[in-house]
Amino acid sequence: MADVRGKGIHDAKNWTLEMSRKFNTGHNDDAVINPSKDNICAIAVLDDELYWEHSVSSLITLRFVSNGK
Repeated sequence: MADVRGKGIHDAKNWTLEMSRKFNTGHNDDAVINPSKDNICAIAVLDDELYWEHSVSSLITLRFVSNGK
């Protein structure tokens, strides 16, 4: 089973990507996401099974904020 699940939607102009993953997958090769701290990450898009065709985003700060509830 994949660690990350995602869905992309294109509205004829832009893409919106929603992804989900456990904070701690339990796998040694995955970073643990700490919801109380800033987490620096990037998104990679792989376009073939050999990973020759790919692109990587610039660094992204993943931050969780409380909505007061």
